[in-house]
Amino acid sequence: MRYSAAAACCFCAAGVCEHPAAGGVPKVYWFISPWAAEWKASNPEAHLVSRLFNTSLRNRMEDLALQASDAILVESDFIRRELKAHHRKVPDAKVTLVPGAVDLGRFRPEGTREESRARFGIGPGPVVLTVRRLVERMGIDLLIRAAAEVPGLRVVVGGDGPLRGELEALAGSLRVPATFLGYVKDEDLPSLYRAADLFVLPTRALEGFGLVAIEAMACGTPAMGTPVGAIPEVLGPLGLVFDGVTPQAIAGGIRRFFAERDAALPERCRAHVAANYDWARVIERTERVLIEVAREGPGHGRR
Repeated sequence: MRYSAAAACCFCAAGVCEHPAAGGVPKVYWFISPWAAEWKASNPEAHLVSRLFNTSLRNRMEDLALQASDAILVESDFIRRELKAHHRKVPDAKVTLVPGAVDLGRFRPEGTREESRARFGIGPGPVVLTVRRLVERMGIDLLIRAAAEVPGLRVVVGGDGPLRGELEALAGSLRVPATFLGYVKDEDLPSLYRAADLFVLPTRALEGFGLVAIEAMACGTPAMGTPVGAIPEVLGPLGLVFDGVTPQAIAGGIRRFFAERDAALPERCRAHVAANYDWARVIERTERVLIEVAREGPGHGRR
């Protein structure tokens, strides 16, 4: 059985709250995304009774964990809004935005693109990359269909999931040159990002932050994404958001990227990450919340 990150957080929180020692320990909850919304996105064909039961149960469990926490961390304004929409009784004062972050020493430009491509068996020519779990809401099919409208474009997909066979078949039927790498080890990610000309987030729904996009940009590879969830927050300042969530909009954005080929863009992307998502800066914000909650003690957090 597969569990989402939201489910993992909720189950862990339930275990903590039920432990006999929990009453004397301050608690901080990292709210990644609404569990009920993730379930709906993963089960679009569920009938009404199942949908109502599963979403209400998940929402209730999550609400209990949130109410029992002294502080709540979210990664984006989008997720802050989702939290409020699903859990209206949670006080705003409990919630702190702490964005995702990267280690700029590890994710950095290094070597040549040709060297990185050779490592993964990627040939010459324009290459777009995505690293995602292969499920419907990630929109990998949208990217493949978009690539069919950009002659000569190769798509490289890192990650695995239940739709892999279907996506490979789609690429074959559309004659899109596509490489499916399967699971990519964490230590190999920087080199993989550097192998691509462009990183793409073709998300359909519930993009809470998009950490892979800032990892790619830290490596000097520009990233573009659909106008979904937190993507406009992260990529909007650089003007790297597609016009819509369709293959045509994605194809148009990719064509513009290669036609304009701004030589200064990779450096601007890394500078954007350094200014907003450097782990050394973000950890300070996290530490401030933890220290404040620890000082106030359980049950005396922000109300």
